[in-house]
Amino acid sequence: MYKEHLYMNMERELLLLKRHASMIQEGDLEYRNTDKTRSTMELMRYLSGVGATMLRWYIDNDLTKEEWEKITAYRATLTLDNFLHV
Repeated sequence: MYKEHLYMNMERELLLLKRHASMIQEGDLEYRNTDKTRSTMELMRYLSGVGATMLRWYIDNDLTKEEWEKITAYRATLTLDNFLHV
């Protein structure tokens, strides 16, 4: 039950961000609510991989260090333009 609830919440957050991504201006990508929160771009990068990656790790715990590095490298290529296709 907890895993399903977690997955549903992550999926909801990603859908909301994708829905609103078209309204984000280039200048807003570095916006932070406070100093200790993610910027808009950091949030987009985080959410682009959290659904599949974190859920897989949480359930199977089978990601190697090399796979984590590939995921990190892929997320670093994310831009406002290609976010909707993630």
